[in-house]
Amino acid sequence: MLTNMPDLSHGTADDIAAVNALRSSVMRLGRRLKHQRVDESLSPTEMSVLGTLSLCGSATPASWPARSTSSRPR
Repeated sequence: MLTNMPDLSHGTADDIAAVNALRSSVMRLGRRLKHQRVDESLSPTEMSVLGTLSLCGSATPASWPARSTSSRPR
């Protein structure tokens, strides 16, 4: 989950409206893509892990928290 939301207190009304419209569009697109998935062999979490590994390269379980907002398993 995204925890570091941008500070829009100094933005113009147009900036804030654009950010809100983009946020809504991305959320709708995510829901639409989730419902259109054909291959259910991987969970959404597994798909997310593969996507992050694709972007960032290989990682060990210990180095994973530094690359994401998740915490190390205990």
